[in-house]
Amino acid sequence: MENMKNSEENGINEDLKDKGNAVNSQYYKYRGQANLIKAYNNDETALLRDNPSLEDLYMFSAQRAGLAGWLDIKMNSNILLIGLESTALVSYLLKKAKKLYIWDKEGFFDILLKAVFNDESRLVKFEYQNGCEKKEKIKFDYIIACFNSEINPELDFNTGLSFLKEMLYDDGRLIFAVDNRYGIKYMLGADSDDYVLGKKELVLKLNQAGFDMYSLYYPVSDYRLPLSIYSDGYLPKKGDLSSDLPAYDYPDVAGLSVAQKLDEICEGDEFPFFANSFIAVSGSRPETVFVKYNRNRRDQYKICTSIEEKDGKRNVKKSALSKEAADHILSFKDKYERLVKEGSRAVYLKADIKNDPENDIYEAVFDFIEGENLSESLGNLVKDGYIPVDEINRAFEIIDGGRGTANMDAIFDNFVCCGDTLYGIDYEWVEENALPLLYTRYRALHEFFSKFGSGMGITETEFLALFDIPEENIKLYEEAEKAFQNRVHGDIQKIYLDNYRVEVKPAGEFIKMEKNYGYIAERNRVLKEELYEQSDALRKLREIKQLTDNHVKNLETIIGALRHENGELAKALAHSNARLGIPYRIKRKLSKELNRMFPKGTEGGRRLSYAKTAAKNPAAYIKMLTTAEGRNILEGEKKIGEEYRLHGRLVFKKEDNPKVSIIIPVYNQIDYTYACLASILENTHDISYEIIIADDVSTDATKELSKFAENIIISRNEVNLGFLKNCNNAAKLAKGQYIMFLNNDTKVCRDWLYWLVDLMDRDVQAGMAGSKLLYPDGKLQEAGGIIWSDGSGWNYGRNDDPDKCQYNYVRETDYISGAAIIIRHELWKKIGGFDERFAPAYCEDSDFAFEVRKAGYKVLYQPKSEVIHFEGVSNGTDVNGTGLKRYQVENSVKLKEKWKDEFKNQFENTGGSNIFKARERSRDRKIILFVDHYVPTFDKDAGSRTTFQYIKLLIKKGFEVKFLGDNFLREEPYTTTLTQLGVEVLYGSQMQNDIKEWIRENAADIHLVYLNRPHIALKYIDFIKNHTDLKVIFYGHDLHFLREYREYELTGDKSKKQASSYWKNIELEILHKADMSYYPSQTEIRAICSINRYLAVKAITAYVYESFPYENQEDFANREGIVFVGGFAHPPNTDAVLYFVNKVWRFIREKLKINFYIVGSKAGSEITSLNNPDEGIIVKGFVSDEELERLYKSCRLAVVPLRYGAGVKGKVIEAVYHGVPVVTTEVGAEGIPEADKVMRITGGSDKKDALGRIFDENMRMHEDKYNSREDKADSDVIKDGTMAIDGSIAGSAFSQDDYDAVRFADTVIKLYEDVNSLNAMSRACGEYIRKYHSIDAVWDIIKDDFE
Repeated sequence: MENMKNSEENGINEDLKDKGNAVNSQYYKYRGQANLIKAYNNDETALLRDNPSLEDLYMFSAQRAGLAGWLDIKMNSNILLIGLESTALVSYLLKKAKKLYIWDKEGFFDILLKAVFNDESRLVKFEYQNGCEKKEKIKFDYIIACFNSEINPELDFNTGLSFLKEMLYDDGRLIFAVDNRYGIKYMLGADSDDYVLGKKELVLKLNQAGFDMYSLYYPVSDYRLPLSIYSDGYLPKKGDLSSDLPAYDYPDVAGLSVAQKLDEICEGDEFPFFANSFIAVSGSRPETVFVKYNRNRRDQYKICTSIEEKDGKRNVKKSALSKEAADHILSFKDKYERLVKEGSRAVYLKADIKNDPENDIYEAVFDFIEGENLSESLGNLVKDGYIPVDEINRAFEIIDGGRGTANMDAIFDNFVCCGDTLYGIDYEWVEENALPLLYTRYRALHEFFSKFGSGMGITETEFLALFDIPEENIKLYEEAEKAFQNRVHGDIQKIYLDNYRVEVKPAGEFIKMEKNYGYIAERNRVLKEELYEQSDALRKLREIKQLTDNHVKNLETIIGALRHENGELAKALAHSNARLGIPYRIKRKLSKELNRMFPKGTEGGRRLSYAKTAAKNPAAYIKMLTTAEGRNILEGEKKIGEEYRLHGRLVFKKEDNPKVSIIIPVYNQIDYTYACLASILENTHDISYEIIIADDVSTDATKELSKFAENIIISRNEVNLGFLKNCNNAAKLAKGQYIMFLNNDTKVCRDWLYWLVDLMDRDVQAGMAGSKLLYPDGKLQEAGGIIWSDGSGWNYGRNDDPDKCQYNYVRETDYISGAAIIIRHELWKKIGGFDERFAPAYCEDSDFAFEVRKAGYKVLYQPKSEVIHFEGVSNGTDVNGTGLKRYQVENSVKLKEKWKDEFKNQFENTGGSNIFKARERSRDRKIILFVDHYVPTFDKDAGSRTTFQYIKLLIKKGFEVKFLGDNFLREEPYTTTLTQLGVEVLYGSQMQNDIKEWIRENAADIHLVYLNRPHIALKYIDFIKNHTDLKVIFYGHDLHFLREYREYELTGDKSKKQASSYWKNIELEILHKADMSYYPSQTEIRAICSINRYLAVKAITAYVYESFPYENQEDFANREGIVFVGGFAHPPNTDAVLYFVNKVWRFIREKLKINFYIVGSKAGSEITSLNNPDEGIIVKGFVSDEELERLYKSCRLAVVPLRYGAGVKGKVIEAVYHGVPVVTTEVGAEGIPEADKVMRITGGSDKKDALGRIFDENMRMHEDKYNSREDKADSDVIKDGTMAIDGSIAGSAFSQDDYDAVRFADTVIKLYEDVNSLNAMSRACGEYIRKYHSIDAVWDIIKDDFE
């Protein structure tokens, strides 16, 4: 990650300087640290591994809890913490506190602690007022304090300590930490705070403040990071400190040897005066006289060792610092028994084991042996070149008896001489079997030489040879020791200590470095100026490119239109040329004259048509005259029109239990009614329906309609009721779940009813829905209606192009024209039908829409249901005449009066400015503009699936979503899927040309913009930020620069490194401009924070699920095969499959005769050529969702063998969602919390770790050869990076790829054969998805950004 760091931090530092005051600097510091802790999900170790900063170590390291962790703090205490910024210390104290009060720098509580802790009831901000006075006096059981000038400069030692004593209960304790002005690191030149005291000064101040009883303790290295804490009752000896220091904030340059000075002050018992810090504890003396924290280990080995003194007797206590270390403490019992059986002459102390899981107490307590340490005893003999070889050999005889021991801890420091007995006081590391004799002796001798070798006058190799340890063995033992240390510490020691070791240099070296500083600073300034100029030039080039791209697209559109026009003209010309002959002209003239004499639709026209039929086909004419069917056609054509000859008698299916009752109110106009029925029969599929003709006493052939249409219900009134009452009366006959009112002057289009019913079925809150109404010429008549606050109404979209995006998404609307509306039958009954105050007609549909909303339902517009409406045919168009249309004006007044209170909430008619929100009734809903590269193809790629799922989440949470696909294409079926969810998809060439103006015009009504992917965000973010006040959220999907860099590391392709640099600049530019940025895992957030922790970034769950149908699957015994799923347009997926087939599959196939299914879109020839059914490799390519679900249900395992990539992998989460256990790599599992519960992850340890395990076995082989006097070491036993595996891998070279392949195959085979584990993991998959990927879980992460 170091390669990725640049001048970002410098920019932030400059920003902080510009703030000009400490408060703002603290704010940015805490905000940056809050971002970090969120990015790492409170994973302290990972955070500090990636961010080796002393400031962060002080804030987050659990070592800081050691300041108070050794004290017996009582439960449910009132605790005050002052001036000790540490989330770890706060976390520890919260476990003990009834209430924990925090008094610290501005921002520490409000920004950082609130980001880490949610327990606001027990975590309280302490308000300090009026010098040392508070409005209400609070008493505390414990005050843990460190004075700091930045908290309150009025708190000097005199007033401050007295103030603290007043706030303590009589039996309360003060734990007071302060730096020693004479501490060794300050003597060496380290910076110190103004608040420092010497030991005598501290004693004086405590006495003056009224503290009669107190004890002093001496933390190492200091109170900020106490690794050990000494007391006057137990002080460090020579050699105890010199090997571990200097570390942390020691100065880089000093004029003396730190190790030598530490040994001197320890040897002379002067440590209390030169310790770096003091901890004063008031009250009776604590039982603890010494404590050492072993936190620089793996979790399962983290323990604390303390010396306790009670009633004059001491004991040593080892206690677990976490539940993970409990087994390590409890194992002392077995280790003791193992050592006793060895028959050693040394006496090992038996531990008293305390195992109390309820209170998290796991302790091993030993007697404290007064006596001289064996290491000191032998070390005291090293004088004037004398080396105590005989004495050391005698010690070995007592410890291991010349037979060897299983005790890795058999070093001289762990044995104490007391009288004639040698006691073993520590045996933390005991193996199952005896270790090689020379190896355990090497460990003891190596440790001894590191302490006392300087007085021997020989090298360590020469020293070891004195004890028959040959030089050729030393390298072997060193490797074994590294393996052991790695087993215990891993990289924890490096994270918490080694990263902060200070190499103290002579002052002369710094003088040379200072001379070069001026040149470096000037060079840095020049480079910054060049970078700014290049960034500005790049920005201008982007703007020019964008304008050019738009111009090219416009030209392409124009050219396409011209080409189409030319083609049509050419066709017309060819057609005309073919028909300009004399016969054709004569025929055309004769036809024209006959049509003039006998017009179509007249009796003469019909007779002419019959004559033509008789002349052309006499048999058909005779059949028409002589059969019942023919006579029906003749009668129908006479009474209805020519269309009847085309369709004939309409035969509808009889339905006893119809889904929909279609009610068609009629009064005469048989020709329109018949045309409407014919269109229903032709265009209504997959929905059961009945047709009810509501005949309001027609006088034309309508009363004979049963002759011309079969299986329809005719409800004929006795008297004319008028339109409204006619509808109410006919509805009484309806049997369907839904009632569909359809004017007779309409023609329905294909699947019109399917889309209406589908919408009503999908949305239980939909009470009424209506169709898109079209004029016969194809123009839009209405796309839902708007009713303004003054009572006036608009047919939205009238006379516009019906294909425009604003008319083609499901949305709420004020009303739907009664020409085509569907209503829930139960709701119709509940409301009581149309309100008869609006009889005979008009405004009943608007009124019913308000009634639907009053009942708690929605009125929706369905654009996929298209109906052609011959407006005005039914009732005319004159609102001022004497016809039915005049009631439109009268009833508008009634409507306004009835709903006057509701009208107050309608939008004001301002001539068009309110249409954007009025058309969809979104006054109370926030609008989100989603921008991505194209409409999400959610069944083809993971990124689209994420976008699609987040759109659905926001809709679920009540937001309106507009979607802008940067290619502006209306891609199907994906566009329809979105529009049916209520998303307006912005498409078309006109929208493409006008998109910036669209954003500018509607910015006031848009809540925020959600930009996806860096190359898309880059095109829009500057315009949005420069021309609107909109908040911008950016979702990167993955860090492109991280992915490209990983591919470079894997392949060595330098173009990938260049691409990484390019994308890094782009992505960081966007991150700076966005108000909030999302990435799918903490991995990306950590990478960003390592460059600039002050950016507003957040890890979100990439995949969101509404239902959980794949839980509790336990049929894996009946399944076969493994599957890989992933789009092959993504290079890491192609690499993964090629690697798996070429490297891994053969090992699996040798053990398991199963199939490997390769699934994914856009598979190239390198993937398709892998298809080999004989070897079990089946390339499926792109499959439907149904086929993919079948594969998941039939396969035992999913494999994701990714070798590079970035972000959470969709293929992994998708498999987990389907309840299929996964085997993957660390890359595949990256960013997935608790991944080990639902998948097996290979690559957990590197090759050297594995070789180290092999080394342990081979080392014994080497020892056997040595002990049997075969003096030559077998140098071929182990070689770094090579091994042989029974011919499984050709040749002797064992590469990292080979090793990973074998391990991956082994993991697949073991899990595949373990059906019980598969069933258990599948159950865990369901629990995991609910926990991390449910709508509520995801919303908890992002809701603050949207609200």
